[in-house]
Order: sequence, then C-alpha cells, then structure tokens
Amino acid sequence: MSANSYGEIFKITTFGESHGKAVGVIVDGCPAGVALSEGDIQPDLDRRRPGQSHITTQRDEKDRVEILSGVFEGKTTGTPISLIVFNQDQKSNDYDALKNLVRPGHADYTYNQKYGNRDPRGGGRSSARIMIARVAAGAIAKKFLKEKLGVEFLAYTESVGDIKMENDAIRTLKGLTINTERLSLIPTSFKFFDQIYAEFTSEITTYMYPAPYKNEDVLAGYLNEGIDSQIKGKNIQLIITNKFTGEFYGRVFLQGIDSPTPEFGIWIKKSAHSKGYGREAVLGLKLWADDNLQFDYLLYPVDRRNTQSEKIALALGGALKREFTEVNDSGKLLEFKEYRILPKNNPVNSIYKSYDDVTQAQIESNIVRCPDPETAEKMIKLIEQVRKDEDSIGGVIRGLIRNLPIGLGEPEFDKLPAELAKAMMSINATKGFEIGSGFEGTKLRGSQHNDIFYTDKNGNVKTKTNHSGGVLGGISNGQTIDFRVAIKPVATISQAQDTIDKDGKKVVVEGKGRHDPCVLPRAVPIVEAMAALVIMDMYLRNQARG
Repeated sequence: MSANSYGEIFKITTFGESHGKAVGVIVDGCPAGVALSEGDIQPDLDRRRPGQSHITTQRDEKDRVEILSGVFEGKTTGTPISLIVFNQDQKSNDYDALKNLVRPGHADYTYNQKYGNRDPRGGGRSSARIMIARVAAGAIAKKFLKEKLGVEFLAYTESVGDIKMENDAIRTLKGLTINTERLSLIPTSFKFFDQIYAEFTSEITTYMYPAPYKNEDVLAGYLNEGIDSQIKGKNIQLIITNKFTGEFYGRVFLQGIDSPTPEFGIWIKKSAHSKGYGREAVLGLKLWADDNLQFDYLLYPVDRRNTQSEKIALALGGALKREFTEVNDSGKLLEFKEYRILPKNNPVNSIYKSYDDVTQAQIESNIVRCPDPETAEKMIKLIEQVRKDEDSIGGVIRGLIRNLPIGLGEPEFDKLPAELAKAMMSINATKGFEIGSGFEGTKLRGSQHNDIFYTDKNGNVKTKTNHSGGVLGGISNGQTIDFRVAIKPVATISQAQDTIDKDGKKVVVEGKGRHDPCVLPRAVPIVEAMAALVIMDMYLRNQARG
C-alpha cells in the first residue's frame, strides 16, 4: 500500500491500524528551533479522541501522544519528528463475525479486490482512527503558522442532517418587520394572497416590468419563490400594512441584498394612492438597509412617465445613473430612468459578516462543536434520536483560515483550493468540498458574484464580499479562506442490513463494536489539521523559492 504521505517540503507519513499496537506519524521538513512538547499537540488530540461525550463512540482511548525524535531540549532540531499514540481499548472480538463479510458503506470490498487481504478489526488502515496521525502533525503546523504569521485555523459543525446553523442574515430576515410612523412592513405570507391577486391589476402594472398574475397558481409559485429567497438572504419582499388596523396597502422589495447594488421595487394598491405610503415604505426599508447591509448604492428603476414613483427616488437623494428602454411582460415598451441611492451609513456589523466573528471558545462551548447554542441544542437532540434508532447521520463542517498572507498557491495544478480539496477529500467519510460561494455561486450573475476591491483606512486592499473564498486564480488574496466539507453518515449501524459474504452469497449483517452516531464533532479538529498541513507546505514552498 503506497500513498501514505502528504506534502512536498513539510511532509508527513502516517502509520498504524485501528486495532494495531499504535498509530503514528513521521513529520519531515519542520524548521529547526520551534518550541515543541507533547503539551502543544495533546489538546487537539483530546478534541478528536473517542469517548469525549455521550454523542460519540464510547471507546475509551486517552490518545496520549509521545514524541520519539526530532526534538531536543524543547525545540525542534530540523530532523524528522516521530509521534506515536498507543491503542489501549481495542475490542477486536467484536469484528470476528465480520471478517468474511463485506459491510455496506465500508471499504471491505474494495480493499479485498485491490490487495487480496485486509485487517477487519475496526476497519484496519481504513479506520478514521488513523486521523490521529494527521491531527498530531497538524498541531505542529498550526503552532508554527500562528507564531510565525498569526494564521488562525477554525472549523465548526455547520449542519447535521437538515438542521443548519443560520447565519445572522437568515436569522434577521426570517422575521423581519419594519415599523414606520404609519406602516408596518411585514414578511410576505399567504395570508395576503387574495389581496395581492385582486390588487395587482393591469392598471397598477402599467409602468412596471411584471404583468398581472395569469392565475392563482402563478401567484402561489411567485410567493413561494419570494419567501424562499428571503429566508436564504437573497432578497427582501415585504407586505405593506397599516400599522394600526392591519389593512393591506401593497408590497415593497429590495432584490439582491447580498450584492453591492441591491434594487428597490414597490407597488401600492389603487385605493391607497396619493397618501405617501410608497415613499414612507421605501424610506423605512432604506433606513433598515443603511443599518444592516453593506452596499455601494441602491438602484431605483422607474419609468419616466411614472412621476409619482420618481419622486420617491429623488426624495431619497437618488442621482440619475442611466436611461434605457425595455419591453415588459405585457409587451409594452418602458422608458426607464435608473437612480442610484447612496448609503447613509457604512455598518460595522453587516448581517453578512457572521463567520468573521466565530471564536474557538464558541465552538468548544458544546459537545457538537457548533458556535450557535440554539442550533447546537437541536443538533444534539437529533443525534441522540439517531442513536436510539440505531442509525447514523452526516452533515457539513465549515472551515476558516484567517490572517493568511497573500500569494500562497500556484496558478496551475497546485492551486490552493485544489490542494485544500485534495486534503479534505482524503478525510474518512468526506463526500464533498466547496470554497467560497461554492455551488450556490452558480446561481448568481457575475455582477453579483464579483468581489469588489477597496482600500481601507489603513491602506490595506480588501474586498467588500468574499464569494471567492479568499482565493483568486488559485492564489490566496489575503481575505479569510472560507470552505465547507460534506461528511456522510457513519457506515456502521446496528440495524440489520443485507449484504454478501466473501463467496458472494447473500447474508445479513448487524454492526458490532462502539461507533459514532455522528462523526462531525470529532471531525472538526481533523479539518483544521488538514488545512494547516496544506498551508504549512505551501508556505515553506514559497519560502524555498525566496
């Protein structure tokens, strides 16, 4: 079996099996003079070790690391560092009945086909226990990079099953209500379906792009789409009501709120015209945006013949940006004037900056390692139920690398995200990797996805958003590296499952041994370690070139 090593300059080689005598790693290429002891490595191993809570495997391993070489008088010598962790609580007899079977979801079949032999005890070399070696080596890399460059590695459980940690934007927008002097702007709901359908007439839409809804099904689809987009933090679509009586007046919109240039939209029912409700609603939404969003300017497109609506843009200090024509859904040619409305404030705490504030203390405050206490409680209850059901469940881990210098990564095959993807996909049970906007970014346009550069008050070049995930052209750009790792449900479950034996005959297998119902809490330090190993090697490669 080859390919047990990773890295070019900072190179690690792992060894051991789940139920063997020990698991360990040889770290080659660590610079000399780094202060290092077992105490620098053990905390990360404690975060990975089994038996740490009631939602993890109950295998009782202390995972005490020993440094066998490469350190003298408390400092690295520049020679290979040998680290070892001895196994203590193996129960290999639990696997006697499985050695002639191929377990669903495991590597038994592929190992047999490739090597003609395998260690069935706890999965042998394919066990996640081998990750001990990576976490130990990663702790050395994390220490060096923190002390040398101030780089910080954080990972946390973002979702378990369908329970997902909500960012500040989603939490804020779900129940967003804006009160003005006379109005309440409230989230879109089907409570106002009949009023919207009746009042959104051809007369109302004379100078608007959309046409009246052809039927109730079209409106239902549109409302569902709008509600979903607001929950996802993409758009705001609010119902305009009387603050005191609850009477329906119309709707107000702010589309593309995660972009540098969100766009206003508004309509008021005919019987509520000429009372200033439109101006009051748009102003209320503008004031909220000033306090909660980071944007270059807000767009307000209006047909040149719609003078009452144009007055709203002017009242908000709008400046004419451009004029253009466009045919609306009713086939009418519209003559648009597009106004640009500048922000009044530059909010320090935008609702889209949640991950920048996550701390290690928040992550470690609960057993599932989710920095949001409310979501963590729900995740723990789900994992407890999954364990009672003798099943397992997966989820997503989010990784952050802060304070990374510009210039790590190569423009062709050794792109930084490519190396991170390889590292993360080499972790047991990983089924997906994305960086920055990831797959969601495919739904944006270039004008929304591009991260706009600016220079801060200290002269540092930054970007207003981070859809790129801190990387451009495969090279780090100085922003936070932001990525996600998808982890599948643990393969071993106690439920009976159909499978085959070594002769291809149908049999039934039931998982034995002590296993995690959800591996994410213990995988968090593994993700951090692999990220650190990638960055350490990339940094030393840069240094070697001068």
